[in-house]
Amino acid sequence: MAVRVRISTIALPLLVCLSAFSFAQELGREVGLPLLVNLPTAPIPVRADGRNVLVYELHLTNSGSKPVTLVRVEVWGSGRLAVLEGDELAKAVKPSGLAAGHPTMIGPGLHVVVLFWLSLDEVPTAIRHLVLGKLGEDPQPLTVEYRSIAVGGHPVRLRPPLRGDRWVAVNGPSNETHHRRSWLAFGGRALVPERFAIDFVRTSEAGSFTKGDPADNRSYAGYGAEVFAVAEARVASVKDGIPDNVPANKSPTGPQTLDTMAGNFVALDLGSGRYAFFAHLQPGSLRVRPGDRVRAGQVLGLVGNSGNSNAPHLHFQVSDGPSLLFGDGLPYVFESFFHEGRLRKSEIPLQNWVVRFQ
Repeated sequence: MAVRVRISTIALPLLVCLSAFSFAQELGREVGLPLLVNLPTAPIPVRADGRNVLVYELHLTNSGSKPVTLVRVEVWGSGRLAVLEGDELAKAVKPSGLAAGHPTMIGPGLHVVVLFWLSLDEVPTAIRHLVLGKLGEDPQPLTVEYRSIAVGGHPVRLRPPLRGDRWVAVNGPSNETHHRRSWLAFGGRALVPERFAIDFVRTSEAGSFTKGDPADNRSYAGYGAEVFAVAEARVASVKDGIPDNVPANKSPTGPQTLDTMAGNFVALDLGSGRYAFFAHLQPGSLRVRPGDRVRAGQVLGLVGNSGNSNAPHLHFQVSDGPSLLFGDGLPYVFESFFHEGRLRKSEIPLQNWVVRFQ
């Protein structure tokens, strides 16, 4: 009798486990996609072209043994805000590590990033995501829903880093540029340091980038232009002494390392965990030192062509850390600028906009 009780006690948990396993197998469609979903950086709304823009990334990792093919990703607030599918979804997906063929196919154990650029009339208080995909050869789409994420905060408001007209926001904010699509893992975080970065390049009055010998930095309209502090701030770090490159040359002057990629630069501590970076400045032109206090509009240096650069320009960005590469890119707006003859206030210029700063 005692033996029968002991056997029943041992067997019961095993029967329960087998039963649960069978239940999950039979109802696999209700279990959903085997995707690990993460939104590492909650979006901060920023004004651009008269609308509110949310710029962020959704990370998807296939934890299963079969490939997952993404069909559609939906973004919801109080209602449905956006749908990515077809070619639009394929363009928004950036594979990480080994590619599995088509951008929307996530192989077993692999990872992709879905890049979002939502232009909205009103800012939602929170967003959630619904991902639809096909598992292996199963034609029936499965789903996984990611929890609600709060939307809030404000971009830092800055004075322009340059003055004058004909400044082109090359590689400026959009969902397509290499600034936007470059992400890395550092310190256990997924970072997009250049999420809102802009390469300001000046054109001549004729509208060309060069006037004269294209291999001479002085032929570029922006070369030597003054670069200004965008706010009252403390100088966090500087780099000087890196020579300018020969424009249009495929190989920069000197080796490219983490220490030299930004060329000669100034980093300003804006407070509240925000840092402004001014990169590729002329050697010998820097007029500040670490620890200095600067006022808005104070000259920091001159536009150059140092570091990872093939033409004179100012690389500008705001991040949440004191390093150009190892901080997460934050939104910002300029107090004012002109675009196509229209005064823009508290907005960020978009990709390839030609702007005039006062």
